[in-house]
Amino acid sequence: MKVTSFGLSDIRACDLGAATVVVDYGTGAVRVISSEAGRQAAMAGTPAVSGHRWEASWGVQELPMGFSEFPRVPGPYRWAAVAALLLVLAVSWGGRRRFRMRRMLRLMEFASRLHRRPADTHQAEKAVHAVRALGLFSPVRVACLEESVAAVLALAIRGRGVRWCHGVIADPIRLHAWIEVEGRPVEEPDSTRRCTALLTIPSMKEST
Repeated sequence: MKVTSFGLSDIRACDLGAATVVVDYGTGAVRVISSEAGRQAAMAGTPAVSGHRWEASWGVQELPMGFSEFPRVPGPYRWAAVAALLLVLAVSWGGRRRFRMRRMLRLMEFASRLHRRPADTHQAEKAVHAVRALGLFSPVRVACLEESVAAVLALAIRGRGVRWCHGVIADPIRLHAWIEVEGRPVEEPDSTRRCTALLTIPSMKEST
């Protein structure tokens, strides 16, 4: 599997073998190109970076049955999560849908400049748990994108930073967003290890 960066900084592509996924982070548009001719045209003249190897999962993933309670987190993390999730939802729904991803990325870039110290795994887990617990009561959609951005913001409010990741996974092809501490996904299922990150904030060359 290869990750390709186009000339435009807001476009990324990932070659999954059977298909190529092209994501425009400026507009949020996603294309899946299956024909060889289309893939060659889309990837012409672009540098390729090796990505994670595609492991067939047959589209099946084992999950525990029933509902599990989220661990209790300290009050400061809960209040930070409240402020963060409200801001994320306001930014997400406060404009044209076409540019929702662009607004979220600007919010992420703002959050990355707020923190003073890197978060450890336990601090990041508290932020994720707090955001996910609140998301259960949200009247609008709160999925991986909203959760991950809110977790980064909650940590930034606490003066901590993590790396935010957005990428693609195969079998079936889908997009996913998550946060990492020292290169390890925080509170994520095993399937996340098969994700190929297309965009990270801060970038892999920058420290958190």
